[in-house]
Amino acid sequence: MRMLVLAGLALALAASAASGAIQPRIATTATAPLTVRGTSFAPGERVTILAQTHLRRVRIVTASARGTFLVRFPAMVVEGCTAYLLRASTPRGVTVTRKVVPVCPNLQ
Repeated sequence: MRMLVLAGLALALAASAASGAIQPRIATTATAPLTVRGTSFAPGERVTILAQTHLRRVRIVTASARGTFLVRFPAMVVEGCTAYLLRASTPRGVTVTRKVVPVCPNLQ
């Protein structure tokens, strides 16, 4: 019985790895202007990117053949202790969120 459970677990792990366990990611590459890089999206996939500080901006891009994109928000500059939110979503239901809250000293 124990071997059967272990075999089932190994099979589940193998199926998970085979299903493309690499998840899409987003990262900030610059803050002036705010620039976002996406990786591991489906090639040619349409991606809607939301950037929010005190401003809220949305851009729609198409991932490259390698599943990447680079998008700039020219009107957005993130300075010093400003928190911001990034969200990338796709028509197939994938959503990647990145919330950046800097640790800042008390300014008195």
